[in-house]
Amino acid sequence: MQLRLNLDKPTARFPTLVDMGASGTVYTSLVDDQRIELIAARATLIEKSKRSNESVLPWKVFRGTAGQLKPFVFAPRQSVASAEGWIHVMDRKRCLAMAISQFARSSEDQITTSADGTVATWKSFAMSPVDTRRDAKSLLAWLHFVHYPPQYSAGASPQAMQHPVETKVIGNR
Repeated sequence: MQLRLNLDKPTARFPTLVDMGASGTVYTSLVDDQRIELIAARATLIEKSKRSNESVLPWKVFRGTAGQLKPFVFAPRQSVASAEGWIHVMDRKRCLAMAISQFARSSEDQITTSADGTVATWKSFAMSPVDTRRDAKSLLAWLHFVHYPPQYSAGASPQAMQHPVETKVIGNR
């Protein structure tokens, strides 16, 4: 999924601001052709690595320009906390609050954003011969377009967006 926000052109004085949900919040600002990427490993891969004493980081964040991304923030080596899978992308007027359902649970997931307001997310599912259901692979995302700053104008936190209240009616009345 990819979209391009109608943000003001970033400048050194007024850059595009980004905060994203790793296992904690990662903040940065972007100008010119800079971008940031959050890449999260599948939860099943992390569990498997714990049992075999391999070292698989649950998430990594890279920052830089296209083709020249450099490590920015990585999960601690001893961490098993998966990435939360959300992002705020904003100028000084507008903000996108986006959260991805089941982020990195059954797939390697990624969220990328550029200074120009381009935001993309995708899932890379493991190939499995037993996974033949048509609905086995999906991408569910919540997008809130709010005023800056999102902490005051968003109707819900990214974590609340990922776990919406569910109402069920039981029985026939």
